[in-house]
Amino acid sequence: MTSKQQQKEVSKLSPAAAQRAGIHRADQLLQQGCQAVVSYREHSPGIAALYRLGAHCTKADFTSLADIARVC
Repeated sequence: MTSKQQQKEVSKLSPAAAQRAGIHRADQLLQQGCQAVVSYREHSPGIAALYRLGAHCTKADFTSLADIARVC
């Protein structure tokens, strides 16, 4: 397996992907062939775009232990 093939099997987590920097980073990862796993608090056009590009998008709020427990 080549290095490029190995890279495509890597998943990357991008919390707060609904923000501009998170959307941009997740988009870059997808363009590199990586799987992107992103979290967001509120759905946005950016999240919709990432989902269409193949990102795994999870609605999650990590501001309290109760919120974290709901995701896990």
